[in-house]
Amino acid sequence: MAFARIDEEFTTVYIGAMWVSPHARRLGVGDALLAGALDWGRASGTNRAELWVTEANAAAVGFYESHGFQPTDDTDVLRHGSDLVVRKLVQRLVP
Repeated sequence: MAFARIDEEFTTVYIGAMWVSPHARRLGVGDALLAGALDWGRASGTNRAELWVTEANAAAVGFYESHGFQPTDDTDVLRHGSDLVVRKLVQRLVP
């Protein structure tokens, strides 16, 4: 599962809540979900993709970086009261 939304200016596609069932991981499901969101963003005229990933989830960080996302200096806590830190990753989209 994943969600994607485009900002009001049609410049950025935001990707979030991406998750693949453990028994379906490493079978291309995540690749297809991410590609679909990015393709939709490009087709809609956006030139940037953004997402937040939990820093402690090395597999997820590696997955996104292997798909061209770059880390930013922007961090936050996952939710109020949590010790988990999330980091914003971005990618420039080329039509």
